[in-house]
Amino acid sequence: MPYFYRDFTTDASYLYAHLEALRETALADDLLNRFKALFVEGDRYPESEVLQTLHRMLASDWIEQEFDNVFNRCCYILINYWWLKRSWELTSRLIQLIETAADQPAASGQNIDLRNRLTRFTRSPKYQLLRDCEQVVTFIPHGSAAGVEVIGGLISQYPYLYPYYLREWNNSGDSGQQALDALKHAREQEFERSLYGYAKGVRREQHAAHQGIILPHQKPTSLSDQSLQAAIRAFSGKSEGHHTYQDTAKQTLVKLEQVANHRAAKHCINDYLAKSIQHTSNPTYGDRKFNQWLGKQLDNSCLGREHTKMNIGLLMNTCRDLIDALIAPPSRSFENHLMFTDLIANLEATFAMGFVLKIVLLCQRFGDNLKAIREHVAARLADLFKDYESYSPDDLKWLVECLDNWLIASTVQFGRWEPSVWTSLIGS
Repeated sequence: MPYFYRDFTTDASYLYAHLEALRETALADDLLNRFKALFVEGDRYPESEVLQTLHRMLASDWIEQEFDNVFNRCCYILINYWWLKRSWELTSRLIQLIETAADQPAASGQNIDLRNRLTRFTRSPKYQLLRDCEQVVTFIPHGSAAGVEVIGGLISQYPYLYPYYLREWNNSGDSGQQALDALKHAREQEFERSLYGYAKGVRREQHAAHQGIILPHQKPTSLSDQSLQAAIRAFSGKSEGHHTYQDTAKQTLVKLEQVANHRAAKHCINDYLAKSIQHTSNPTYGDRKFNQWLGKQLDNSCLGREHTKMNIGLLMNTCRDLIDALIAPPSRSFENHLMFTDLIANLEATFAMGFVLKIVLLCQRFGDNLKAIREHVAARLADLFKDYESYSPDDLKWLVECLDNWLIASTVQFGRWEPSVWTSLIGS
């Protein structure tokens, strides 16, 4: 009987439906054993119809080009489900199962073809994404990060990067985005609790120090105690004289409502951002080159709209353009990247990410816009992370410090507690 491509896709759908039903009833160990029996052993399986379906597909003309897609989808059917159920550790067990099988010769002649295809799959970009998934869920506590050899090994510590680090996740099907969002949200809540616990511990420590008592504590980031506490103070308290980040942003938004056109608005934004440098330990830094560069970026933003009355769309686009210029990976714009790293080298990572925060806060009037601009920052930081993920963390401390500082800034400014709560805990 002829076997057409529509038959192949029907068989693939049958496999998917079988795994979707099985994951709802089977225990984790049983499910992994079933997966191994079907895709690794390939010659024994409790449901003979499922095994026959796989064998029909392996013997077809379309298996050469479609095997990786089908097997990849079968993996995600399990992974997405596990992530939704917070059983993230099972991802590593699945990856280990695949790797072990790929490294071993087939036990019998019947499944040599299946084993060869599995081995080739482990050399594909799709499998690399599966490995990235494993790296994301295998959380490495900051206190244990000393043994991490490359920047990429730190990805689990930065939940805001997850959606952009795993860019192809939307193609995984079967509630993939929902599963990823669940992991991101859980990790963000976990960090917020850890940071809040740390801040409370600092307050207890300050009281105990007066009595000569030393209390142990655990840092939720790789920053030093001094840098971590300074970051919490900066993002929650007064950052420019007597004004907080929220104060200066709201004052600028009032001014933007009064300007005649977008050209005047860009001048207003320039003043708002450049003045923040005057409140640093190096107040003349902007006079050398940075302010000129900043003015150029604003001039180039939304060209042709200078005489248009200021509106939220123009403001959003201008803020996006500034973020694109500021957080530019070397592969995209080496000149802008050097300006960013020079800013960090002279004014430190807390100020640099505070500068990004000032841009973000200009979009706070509408919740959807604020969410969109925060996601834009995360996407650009993920691009930077990707460019440097094979480098040693010891060689790129500035990048790790930026990632930590943005995690703190986002938590303090947009988390469960108001910024003033953090100030009350950590001091001003």
